[in-house]
Amino acid sequence: TRVIEVNAGARVTIDNVTIANGRSPVGESGGGILNLGNTFLRDVTIRDNLADQDGGGISSFAGASLDAIRLNVFDNRAMFGGGISSTTNTNTILVDSSIRNNIATEGGGGIENAELG
Repeated sequence: TRVIEVNAGARVTIDNVTIANGRSPVGESGGGILNLGNTFLRDVTIRDNLADQDGGGISSFAGASLDAIRLNVFDNRAMFGGGISSTTNTNTILVDSSIRNNIATEGGGGIENAELG
């Protein structure tokens, strides 16, 4: 089961947690986090998550924003963007963060920045 889904228009702050062992629903994106809103992460580890499509760790879709300080993303898997997937018109800012050992079967092992449409 996906660990967290942030709905469009929502503002969410997540501090000091580990998000692990999530799995997107079949044919969907975002194993750890599916971000459709405005998400701020501080001192968060995202590991060992799996998505069929985009963003094994985190998937952010058009109109979403992701800001993170001291984010660690590792050992996640997806078709695109094993660690993080960010699509058209999505703002992603990472500060003092680590993206490592993520796997994508098609593209963007650590981070995928894709244009939809």
